[in-house]
Amino acid sequence: MKNLIINIADSNIAKNILRTGVLNELKKSKLRLVLLVPASKKSNYHEEFSDENVIVDAWPDVLPSKIERLCLFAAKNSIPTHAVRQIQEVGFDGRTMRMIPYVLARLFWVVGHLPFWRSILAFIASRFFQDRLFQEIFDRYKPDMVFTHTIYSTNDLRLLKGAKRSGVSSIGMIKSWDNLTSKDPLLIKPDWLIVHNEIIKKEAIKFGNYPEEKIFISGIPQFDFYADKNFLKPREEFFSELGLDPQRKLVTFFAVGSCLMIHEKEMIELIAEIINSGELNRPCQLLVRLHPAFTSDEEKLKSLQNVRIDRPGKIVSSTKVALRDGWEFDFEETKRLANTLNWSDVSMNCGSTTLVEAAIYDTPVIMTGFDAIKEKNYWRSAERLPKREHMLPVLCSGGTRLVKNKSEMVKWLNNYLGNKNLDKEGRQRLVNEQCYKQDGRSGERICSFILSKIKL
Repeated sequence: MKNLIINIADSNIAKNILRTGVLNELKKSKLRLVLLVPASKKSNYHEEFSDENVIVDAWPDVLPSKIERLCLFAAKNSIPTHAVRQIQEVGFDGRTMRMIPYVLARLFWVVGHLPFWRSILAFIASRFFQDRLFQEIFDRYKPDMVFTHTIYSTNDLRLLKGAKRSGVSSIGMIKSWDNLTSKDPLLIKPDWLIVHNEIIKKEAIKFGNYPEEKIFISGIPQFDFYADKNFLKPREEFFSELGLDPQRKLVTFFAVGSCLMIHEKEMIELIAEIINSGELNRPCQLLVRLHPAFTSDEEKLKSLQNVRIDRPGKIVSSTKVALRDGWEFDFEETKRLANTLNWSDVSMNCGSTTLVEAAIYDTPVIMTGFDAIKEKNYWRSAERLPKREHMLPVLCSGGTRLVKNKSEMVKWLNNYLGNKNLDKEGRQRLVNEQCYKQDGRSGERICSFILSKIKL
């Protein structure tokens, strides 16, 4: 029996890989699966995922060394994109980055426009990751392959380096649509790379200098559930569960957290004001779906009229080092998200993946590209968010409307409330470009690719 190690760097990976068709399909094969998880989550994952051929073990609980942090700092800041520039400026303005690190970050960003610099940096920096921390894991399980899904995490990089030293083949997967343009420099390259779509494939070639012939396009496994119409409940039942008024249209704002959208609370208050002021042509209510891992002034929003707050995710650990905020997103949480997307009359956010997810359900999407209170600093303003590289194809698809002031917001809320079919073709184009195939079989494709490379 061949052994496959899967590193679970955070709760998003558990959601995207373990609670989708990927793990289910792999379990049907003649593989022994070893899930490496944070020590603080081992018992939870053991209870949920352990099986006859599924072992749950903890990865080495060793924080990144100074040299490892420096290597990642240099590599991430050498990605020559506007998104990275935004991260640098927001970090400095927010005083989370001191002057010397800021100057170094800017210097790395400038030289990062030279492809040979990024290649040299990867060659040098990869030498400093502590791969021997995983030697006991390799000796214990003797893996035939490792599968990593967060290639910019220290433990994924240690594991990949250990695999190369031990002659073990490796497959990496890009976790999300913004990774290659904001945080993942592909510092240590896996033998093969799985991506969601053609857009990310081109980014891997351009920014990561990854060989085109070793890239496999799979689709998005965590979106596979959306192809199952049995996932949806009757509107009345769903509204009742969330305490919503079935006589009112539903506008849903998907929050990203104040760490990204500085004046998010004020934006939510503005949308509530529009709903309650009679400016809309239909009676509406606002559902604010918070991000499970980030704060959004939840307590201050609960008192708003015709507003309901939904905090998704289940808190299972308070150890933020192990998993940010210790949250988990199980099957029922995914089902609630699907129903929220489907039964919303209009979806709003400032740039999360729910832009795509709402389009899957053909729900009109509005992207907020301004601040509810004037922000003079561009690097702190919501105006910067639509200019991130991963957002440009979304806006070009015609599947969402970018609003730049309150008047435009009122206009497009009324347009969509009056005719939900507006921009229908654009939403379909958006789904086709971002999802590759929306057939519910992305997990199967990932499994088939892994099995073809491990030669089972």
